[in-house]
Amino acid sequence: MHRSTPFQFVSILVIYLAWHVKLGWGQSIETYNEFLAMTMSDMYPCSECHFVTGSECCRFTLRDFPTVLLFEQQCPPSLAWNDRLCNCDWPENVQKCDPLKDCTTQIAQTPPPCPALNLAKQCCLENIGQWYTKVNDTSFRFQNDTIAQICPLDQIFDIEDCCCVDRAPKVATGTSCKHWPFDITTNITDQLQNTLATDFPDEVHMVEGKFGEGLMLQPNERISIAEFTGKTLGHKGRQFSIGFWVYTQDADTSPTIIISNGDADVNPTLAFLSFGNTISGGVGTAGETRDTPTADYIFRVLRNDGWHYVALAYSDPFTRLYVDDVRPKFSESGGNIMANRCQLNIGGNNRHPLVIDELVMCDFAWTSRQIVELREANTIPFREDWQ
Repeated sequence: MHRSTPFQFVSILVIYLAWHVKLGWGQSIETYNEFLAMTMSDMYPCSECHFVTGSECCRFTLRDFPTVLLFEQQCPPSLAWNDRLCNCDWPENVQKCDPLKDCTTQIAQTPPPCPALNLAKQCCLENIGQWYTKVNDTSFRFQNDTIAQICPLDQIFDIEDCCCVDRAPKVATGTSCKHWPFDITTNITDQLQNTLATDFPDEVHMVEGKFGEGLMLQPNERISIAEFTGKTLGHKGRQFSIGFWVYTQDADTSPTIIISNGDADVNPTLAFLSFGNTISGGVGTAGETRDTPTADYIFRVLRNDGWHYVALAYSDPFTRLYVDDVRPKFSESGGNIMANRCQLNIGGNNRHPLVIDELVMCDFAWTSRQIVELREANTIPFREDWQ
């Protein structure tokens, strides 16, 4: 008796759903849910958390040595450890934890001495003998750990204090955005904040882009941005914008993930996918009532094969989606953009290559004029203060 393999079953399901979408029957949130689930099942698992709550709710310790107090670390003042995000977080997001009342225990063991360090990028807390390496403004590594940890929302890593501290309320012009041009000279580097990217392929494939070169990621290739792990997108989750050029073609008969922060077990709170010459996705906010929170825009039709510009601007409670030069579509949900424990991934699924160019993300909501200038002249939006 012949039995279908799991691969055959998924392939049949993809063809079945694709056939219905092409006929117009399947252009619904249910089809988007199916497509998103399929693409997320292909994704690499989210970064595994090496820490768990320590002896108190504002401390965290190595997962493999939960009872060894010497390995404990203290969250910054007034913050609590959030196991779900693998990060220190505001106490209102952690049940049954008031740092002012619940965090009083001192670590009793004699700490080890600080090792010899590169003081330009490393520091040590002598009272507990723990040292850190600064990766960039918002990321650091703990001792010999190879995985970067992320400062809490609106904090940066200060080498002098050797901890995460509050970000200054004023942000210099232009630095509230990140920009990946994907050119040969810049490769996969964020040109505005030098944000750390990992997991990129050994050989980066450059193609003719919309402005200069563009990036082609083959099936299973991805770029991961760890800075967004455990953090809400944008400014306190209330304002956020993202824009990019993506190459689509009608012959692509299965969904291709463009950018997301999820995996098979973690629902993304930012996701965009293409299917043929359509685009779907959005952001997941606290006011969402749908099972799939990123289903803001479903199968927006693109005119033809080729490059298309996609931009989303969120200003609580409204989301605006811009596709090429078509009038924007609006949706309303409300609340902060939700965080999860996943890194942000560009690409990563195993069906079609992804061709992308000029990815920009900002911590404020772009205006229609700024989006036109970004689309037509590649002019990066900016604002001098945060709301």
